[in-house]
Amino acid sequence: MKTLTIHQPEFAPWLGFLDKASLADTIVLLDNVQYNHKYFQNRNKIKDVNGKDIWLNVPIIRNGKTRDIGLIKDIKINNQQNWNKKILKTIEFNYRKSPHFNKYFPKLEEIFSQEWDLLVDLNICMIQNAFNFFNIDTKIIRSSELKIEGSGEKLILDICKKLSHKQYISGPTGIAGRGKEYEPNFNKEGIEVIYHNFEHPIYKQINGDFISHMSFIDKLFNNG
Repeated sequence: MKTLTIHQPEFAPWLGFLDKASLADTIVLLDNVQYNHKYFQNRNKIKDVNGKDIWLNVPIIRNGKTRDIGLIKDIKINNQQNWNKKILKTIEFNYRKSPHFNKYFPKLEEIFSQEWDLLVDLNICMIQNAFNFFNIDTKIIRSSELKIEGSGEKLILDICKKLSHKQYISGPTGIAGRGKEYEPNFNKEGIEVIYHNFEHPIYKQINGDFISHMSFIDKLFNNG
């Protein structure tokens, strides 16, 4: 019985994202839905030398808009800004004394030295490399490749049916953020819904007390 999970493609995602993905045979990255500036498509957090959390940001082209700027798959990076050099310098400055910096920083240099046009391509590259770093063999599929239209729980259900996966791993807030309201619709199609409850590990960090919910970059450099 194959297991599926679905998530929007985050930039340098946190450990909860990776844990949920690791439990599935397949993860579908929702790139044919509206970009939401409140989410983590173009940003995530790391820990600085002062023991505070700070943002890594990838600037995007908004064309004067703050909302409804387009589908995730169409969002372009603003390459008029030297964002990639800034991100690399920020990571290097804050993690150069971490135990695994020398092992993993060259790979991040390789990623951020490439020319990126679309945000989704950068994000999926980061996600695939995170899978490689942490030995996650989950298959990645872009939702746009499936040619399925819709939104909310119907889109999720249609993806499960299209891929013939009989288990769906939902986030803790439920399908489409609506608790267990939609679970009977999945059960009618022979699909079992599993709710992911992630217990964040506490690991040794440099620069002060432990801070959770950082990008995977933090754990990579601190613990490998």
